[in-house]
Amino acid sequence: ADDLLLKSKMPQPVRLALALLVQHPELALKVTDLPTDFSFAGTAFLARLIEMIRQQPSTPTTGRLLEHFRDQKEE
Repeated sequence: ADDLLLKSKMPQPVRLALALLVQHPELALKVTDLPTDFSFAGTAFLARLIEMIRQQPSTPTTGRLLEHFRDQKEE
């Protein structure tokens, strides 16, 4: 129930950016400016996801990203 509430409050551009990053993690390497305004739901997670992808020695796959967040509230 909490997940549905968060998704309903998350702005469409943030949801789209998250979906694109999960499906195409290599896009994180093209982001030049990380989000700094965390007043919108999901923005802090978006910045964290971009940083996590960038810190990997090789670009993670979609499966690896999903596995990383298994059983976490972000799943």
